[in-house]
Amino acid sequence: MFSNVLSRVLSALLKHMHSYIVFPQVDDLATVKADFYALGYIPNIIGAIDGTHVTFVPPWRNEQVYRNRKSYQSLNVQMVCLVDQYISHVNAKYPGSVHDAYILRNSSIPYVMGQLQSHPVWLIGGSLYYSPKNVCQIIVACCMLHNLALRCQVPFLQEDEPGDGLVVAMDHVDGEEEEADEEDVDNRTNIIQQYFQ
Repeated sequence: MFSNVLSRVLSALLKHMHSYIVFPQVDDLATVKADFYALGYIPNIIGAIDGTHVTFVPPWRNEQVYRNRKSYQSLNVQMVCLVDQYISHVNAKYPGSVHDAYILRNSSIPYVMGQLQSHPVWLIGGSLYYSPKNVCQIIVACCMLHNLALRCQVPFLQEDEPGDGLVVAMDHVDGEEEEADEEDVDNRTNIIQQYFQ
């Protein structure tokens, strides 16, 4: 019964996806660039792009397709976010074995950025037991709900203890594996605590 209701709710939510997940338009570029410049002093940035692996239990017939380079099954999800944590793009349809660069090339991002070529703009770069299609829909619906919560100024829940909450594996768009030194880890932790909690 729950799965049936979930499918209907997801279907209803996803009909409104383009109202809640919107890439910056030409009229928005000056404001978005100013926000990013105020945050990091880098000019002409209109979004931060990254990939993340969302773990789930895939169908047994083709589970190897979902095995990522870290040897667990996942969907490789590409997102673009703005300074205010608004998600302006999500691509949640590729299995974990697919490289980030392939996802980027085959997403709408190259087309959208091409439409903005007359403007100097740049991008910087829990377990689910459902079918790949449902997991994709859940991810997009969560992005929509996240943006709706921001739009309606719903306050974020405070964590009881440091370290609680969702932990995901982050990958770089270029797919390079790097060893992070202690200073990089401290800097990233400080940024996350300051802007994303």
